[in-house]
Amino acid sequence: DMVEYFAGEQAVTRAWAQAGYRSCPFEIKLNSMADILSTPGFCMALLMALMTKNFGFAMIATVCSTWVFVNRSTSRRTVWSPLGDERVKSVALANVMVSRMSLILWVLEAKRCLWLYEQPQTSLLFQHPRMQQFVESCVVFKIHCWMGSYGASSPKGTHLWGPHADIQKFILPLPCKTWAPLVTKKTLADGRVQVSGNSDLKGSQAYPPAFGHATVGVWKMAVERP
Repeated sequence: DMVEYFAGEQAVTRAWAQAGYRSCPFEIKLNSMADILSTPGFCMALLMALMTKNFGFAMIATVCSTWVFVNRSTSRRTVWSPLGDERVKSVALANVMVSRMSLILWVLEAKRCLWLYEQPQTSLLFQHPRMQQFVESCVVFKIHCWMGSYGASSPKGTHLWGPHADIQKFILPLPCKTWAPLVTKKTLADGRVQVSGNSDLKGSQAYPPAFGHATVGVWKMAVERP
């Protein structure tokens, strides 16, 4: 019924299983073969897309570390040069990862699946040339929401892309409270501002359980109103 790519803590996979659906995570920490940068891993990811039922669901959260603002000084990514400095190994590998996921999106689109592609709000991932080609060729919606609205310990502004207008249902009010910062800013001697992630940043990658359950509800609405 569904597949969760780069599943991490599997919040979405677990929510679907609890709702009675067949769910499968693609996660290298669970299976060493689930490495989309390897040929067997890419074939495995592609096969999982092919095995997902028509009008099924896919959650995608490609590794974002080189695509976000805090990594700009290393990745050298910009809107005008989204592939960044490919002499840096992590940047080059991230480009390949996104290129391969864009091909899997075509499979999911052909199967009329509701796919959700999640990235932090500062990510430039969808500026990747193959992602731009996909967006220009298909109907794709983009929304901004907050993981803090689903019980996360930080606001975590998030962008979601998907093929159906019902992804707007993920937009919920952000609770008014004091949130712990995920990054620290330091002004250097030459006046430049240095931004780095703190110890809470890594933990913010996991989805709150409530978000996982929300994906089931939004998928049901999208299936009922294709």
